[in-house]
Amino acid sequence: MTHLSDPLSSSVARQPDATAFQFGDQRVSYGRFGRDVAAVASRLIAGGVQAGETVGVFIGQPAEHWCVLLALMRVGAVSVSLTSRHEAEIDALPGLTTIVFGGETPPACPRSVRLLSIAADWLDPDANPGVSLPSASQADAAAGRICFTSGSVGRPKAIYLDAGRLGIRLSKTAERSRLNARSVLWCGLGPDSAYGFTATLAAWREGGKIVFTRRSDDLKSALVAGGVNVVISSPSALHAILNSSSQARFEGPTIVAGSPISPALRDRLLRDLCSEVLVAYGSSETGGVTLADAVAIDGHPGAVGRPFSDVQVQVVDKGLPLPAGVPGQVRIRSRSQVPSYLDDPLSTAVHFVDGWFYPGDVGVITPAGGLNLLARESDILNVDGVKLSGSDIDAAVRQQPGVQDVAAVPIVDPSGRVRLAIALVASEEAARVLSGTIRAVMLGLPHFSLVQVSRIPRSSMGKVNRNEFGRLLSQALANRGSKENEVHIEADHSPG
Repeated sequence: MTHLSDPLSSSVARQPDATAFQFGDQRVSYGRFGRDVAAVASRLIAGGVQAGETVGVFIGQPAEHWCVLLALMRVGAVSVSLTSRHEAEIDALPGLTTIVFGGETPPACPRSVRLLSIAADWLDPDANPGVSLPSASQADAAAGRICFTSGSVGRPKAIYLDAGRLGIRLSKTAERSRLNARSVLWCGLGPDSAYGFTATLAAWREGGKIVFTRRSDDLKSALVAGGVNVVISSPSALHAILNSSSQARFEGPTIVAGSPISPALRDRLLRDLCSEVLVAYGSSETGGVTLADAVAIDGHPGAVGRPFSDVQVQVVDKGLPLPAGVPGQVRIRSRSQVPSYLDDPLSTAVHFVDGWFYPGDVGVITPAGGLNLLARESDILNVDGVKLSGSDIDAAVRQQPGVQDVAAVPIVDPSGRVRLAIALVASEEAARVLSGTIRAVMLGLPHFSLVQVSRIPRSSMGKVNRNEFGRLLSQALANRGSKENEVHIEADHSPG
């Protein structure tokens, strides 16, 4: 039996010598990983961590981060992964009692939060503090997970997955995400996201292997070297993979989550990376909703496939269901759905109504029962009275040669007017000609500024907080006093 609090146990018993994860040249077996997790769990208990307690993890190295997450589950604690937006995330978690961190500098946090620094001797069997772990059944009842939503607007919103909801999601994720004992998974979604967390755990529960990578890695080469045959990623991370000069491919699926995928990106993936591209639609709040073959839904704008049999999806107007073919607000209900956001009654009132979750999407149910998404309310930019789709602008600009990443955002000029800015990660040569190219392919755009940046700040699901990023750009442009159409600034304030 595999316990929720000990997802490695079955694989440790069946195949202790099989590789649980690979990080660069390091390969760690299930047997070794299981022992490491138990050792860290003992250290956490010795440090005062108790079952049911909410504990943050602020560790950049993925293998260490996951070892601590699994140890917290074994203790029966409620874990939460903190990102570079940790100050805002901690502010959104009033119940946080402890943070486990790596490195020399602890995260900024209230004095009431206990800080535990991991060290190399945590894995030393001779330095075991001699504490007893709770039984797996006791830990199962108390373990839980807090994840931040992948939304593109507002302050970080947190959801709580209790043991029951987390168990349901794990049981479904392996089947729906094509994960089994032969899977070698690279997950480009951070553990702070619900899908990134459950997909990685599901792969380990099935006995699969995880490949971790560094930011400095040539991603495609690292994936091929690790034998990856399943990729789960946002579109932005997939562009980074395809920038590699490697010609290697793999036979297996790439599951795209977090944002829509363009036909051009889908075709590049099929040509240069994998044998199948699947589009996942869902949310942290409800779990997975659909999974569709990207080729099969081609020709149907916004199509994301048929909802899973255990998920209810309706398109409504003022709470009343609309007939097939009539657009309206999308609402969702599932067995693993959370009932609210943590400590955020205003957002809860907007998005959770009468047992349904309203993600902010506008869509339509087809006569065949499929779901087509027409727009996302938070993706609409109101630029001096003109409403624009940020995703449509991004997709058009991203297809231009030399563009590595892009985000359309609203900025405020010195007169107080809202204008359109298109932030670019692009070569100097590409940026010089892009203004005319963009106007040629998008004739209806109002006046815009091209702003070259070092990086687009995205969440682990690949989404951009357009309003927050727009404020950052507005401040940078105002500080420079520039009236040029193209300026160069640094934008490394990434939320994930």
